[in-house]
Amino acid sequence: MILDIHITGVVQGVGFRPFIYRLAKSHDLKGCVMNLGDAGVKITVQGKKEDVYRFIENIKKKSPPLAKIEEIKVEEKRREEVFVDFSIMQSKHEKESAGSIIPSDIGICDDCMRELFDPGDRRYLYFFITCTNCGPRFTIINSI
Repeated sequence: MILDIHITGVVQGVGFRPFIYRLAKSHDLKGCVMNLGDAGVKITVQGKKEDVYRFIENIKKKSPPLAKIEEIKVEEKRREEVFVDFSIMQSKHEKESAGSIIPSDIGICDDCMRELFDPGDRRYLYFFITCTNCGPRFTIINSI
């Protein structure tokens, strides 16, 4: 089974594609994920029907803390294409619609705070510490 999944909302700049990659791998799925300019994220996924639908449910349940999913559209594809792995594709930059929302800047998270003050951590006292769950978003985005 092959599905195209289009997700809109706050799904860019929040670690969403790496999350999708890890989730797809954990469900033994093949395919790809990419940002769609200003129109959200597109996922093409191939695998057993039950694994694919469990994957979609887990997108809703386990999405990154800063992600805000507005809509998930699913379309079954009839194609002969065979994926050998799951990959993160280069983002498309053309404008399609006003479907993406630029996330606001987020204060430092608890994990980064622990790393900041842990003398054994490589980011100990590093002033610009952030991760995919915290830090600047709006102030550093040049375009979507």
